[in-house]
Amino acid sequence: MINQELHMTIPTMLYGRDDLVKEAVNYIIENEQALLAILGPGGIGKTALTLKIKEEECLRIPGQEGKGPREIIFGYFQTNTKYTLLILDNFETTWNSKEGRIHIQWFLEKLVKFKHISFIVTMRGRDIPKNIKWKEFGTESGIPPLPIAAARQMFLEIAGDKFSQSQSLEKVDELLQELDCVPLAVKLMAQRAKIPIESLLKMWRNSGTSVLVEGKGIPSQWTSVECSIQISVNLLDKDALKLLSVISYLPNGIPMWFNNMDQMLPNLNFEALVIELLDCSLLSNSEGNIKMLAPTREFIQSKYPIGIDEVMSLENFYLDWLKDIIAGGEREIQEEIQKHIMNIVKILNSHSVSASFTSKHIEAVNILFEMTKFYPLVIEVINNILRNGPKLSIYERNELVLKKIDMLMWNASWKEAESEIQKVREKIVENENNDARPWQRFAKIKDLQEENSRVANMVSEAQNQFEENEDQWRAIQCLQRLGDIHRKQDRYSEATDMLSNAQSQFEKIGDQLGVAQCLQSLGDIHKLEVLISGTYLRNLAV
Repeated sequence: MINQELHMTIPTMLYGRDDLVKEAVNYIIENEQALLAILGPGGIGKTALTLKIKEEECLRIPGQEGKGPREIIFGYFQTNTKYTLLILDNFETTWNSKEGRIHIQWFLEKLVKFKHISFIVTMRGRDIPKNIKWKEFGTESGIPPLPIAAARQMFLEIAGDKFSQSQSLEKVDELLQELDCVPLAVKLMAQRAKIPIESLLKMWRNSGTSVLVEGKGIPSQWTSVECSIQISVNLLDKDALKLLSVISYLPNGIPMWFNNMDQMLPNLNFEALVIELLDCSLLSNSEGNIKMLAPTREFIQSKYPIGIDEVMSLENFYLDWLKDIIAGGEREIQEEIQKHIMNIVKILNSHSVSASFTSKHIEAVNILFEMTKFYPLVIEVINNILRNGPKLSIYERNELVLKKIDMLMWNASWKEAESEIQKVREKIVENENNDARPWQRFAKIKDLQEENSRVANMVSEAQNQFEENEDQWRAIQCLQRLGDIHRKQDRYSEATDMLSNAQSQFEKIGDQLGVAQCLQSLGDIHKLEVLISGTYLRNLAV
């Protein structure tokens, strides 16, 4: 255990870890005895960081006939009292060995009594030997991933000048963020940078962690992300692995897990299992939110996929959770949903692909439609439903398309919105439906693009169809809109008549917002007429 040599090459460059190295060196220098624990998941760079703190150092104590290793080591430190830094790298291998933790704990406690010995222990997870006052390094979950700037520098220097000069840095950052800036993953992907960055992104998205391997030799924890993760997985029991599979399915992990997990997975003793996964560094915990780094998540999903019962449990949780949460204020709702949004989208998309959408799924889409910040994601979900939801009625499909059109218009995607409107109009004609809403949206697009004459005709036609369908409220809206169009065309007399008429009708049906909007437009017309009259009178005086 003590004499193991660190066979890895000492890193000439360590990216994004200068502050950690400085902190560790200062701690070792300033304390009579330093007890430093460098914790974190596989591939995060614990060994490389240790070697940078103190370049390769081994005791190389000669054997003595008739004495065991422990007796030899204790004798050595009793007679050699010079300051020594002892590095116990990959300590989890020894800590979880058949020898038993009690003997290892006792052995370390005896060594710590030699005050001239300082220790650096690196290991996966947080299950570090107790009764020793270690200084734990990094964040709550150990050594963090690299900052994006450091990950980019590392990637480009390994990839080489030709690659870095010809590729999009924006795409490089996109790839690094998908790798969660895990040092081993960044290094191994950079070694494959003999092809364009778009091809690297495609390779990662199609093949996951299977591409994160160095060379064709026997893979190890230093040359393969999958080997590194599997070492930690091997420490788990059946239930912990089951929970790990569930969490790997959720891109956001489980926000506020101690409040939500018992509803997500009511049949698991989750508290003890979460602790076990944290101890193996397969999860990170930040302010009560647990999740996985992307390479770990991709590997677990591939090799240990979630079961159908767990998928259904997550689906039921989120469909009910969305309905419950809309009782709060809009800002609070959006902030809370933001923590879960990628989980919700994952569940909705997975069911749209399997063509098993129900009214509860549609209801979830309708809730998300009320929150503009999620529009790009909701459009993606609707596209999947429309492609894979053959059981939807014509009405349901049209309602979803209209929502999509509204979102495209909000994002000023005019051409795509017009294309979708045309498709709906064709379906309406084909099915002899008098729904005028596509015309109304088309008119709104043209209005926003300042094609007012054509817009007026479209809105007028929509108004007629709404009146035929006895849809009074939408017909009045069209009249209000015609008044606003005439106002923009400086046709104030016609605009005043239409807006006054719309105001009167809104009052009859009790739409106070419509009344207020008409009054505001009429007030704008009055201001403009006063300005015009004043200008005319001044010109006469001159």
